[in-house]
Parts: sequence; C-alpha cells; structure tokens
Amino acid sequence: MCSSRDAFSAGSIFKQCWKSRSASDVLPCTGAETEFKRALELSPNNPTAHQLYASYLIVMVRHQEAFSEIQRAHELDPLSLPINVQVARILYFSRRFDEAIEQCRKTLEIDQNHGGPHLFLGRSYKEKRIYDEVLTELERHEIF
Repeated sequence: MCSSRDAFSAGSIFKQCWKSRSASDVLPCTGAETEFKRALELSPNNPTAHQLYASYLIVMVRHQEAFSEIQRAHELDPLSLPINVQVARILYFSRRFDEAIEQCRKTLEIDQNHGGPHLFLGRSYKEKRIYDEVLTELERHEIF
C-alpha cells in the first residue's frame, strides 16, 4: 500500500487505516507504530485511535498491549459496535475464549443484528468444542 519512503503525519495513518478498516494494510509502512503513538499523544481521548492501534498490535501478535488499547477505546466509547466487536476479536485471538463469548453476548445486547459478534461467538464455541452452537452462530454471521 505504501513504500518505505512514505511519510505519514499523525492523522494520515489513521485516515489510511480508516479507509481500509484494517491496520494490516499499513504494516509495510516504516514507522507505523511511531505514528500510532504520536497520534495518541496528540489525541489521547480518541476512541478510534486506540481501536486502530489495538488492531495494529493484534496483527503484530502483541495481545496484551492490544487488549490494553482496546480497553481504553471501550472506556471512551462503551456503546460503539466496532469497538465492542474488536474487544471480542482481541480476546479470541488471545485465546481467551470464555471472555470472548461473554463479550460477544454483551455486544449482542447492544445490537443483536450485528454480524461481528456472531462470527467470534461461533469461532470461540468452535475452540471450546461446543459444536452444537458453532453452526448457528456462523450462520447468523452470514445473515447479517
């Protein structure tokens, strides 16, 4: 997506992530983490900034740091569906399946028609070998 010579302002890395909705698209860029940290210095109460940095950290397999960042985003915007789904996603990738299931259920209380919680609920059930629930949740994910 970008070359090593690309320079990012603190805000542009978030704009690029926001457009792609994935921190993994900016991983090839040198200095990505520095830019995330700088943006958080400039806007420490921006829940989206914390959410996107958490996405970056989970892709970098830094689960505990990712969870800390997404917790901060959740504190700042507890009703955000994308942030709530991201909490479940990070718990899932951290192999904290019981907590991921709990988070998915809480997120579904906000919006039962959102597909994301169904996806991570189904995946978590699969990891816990609760097979009778896996297909139901994954089908719900596909419907929404």
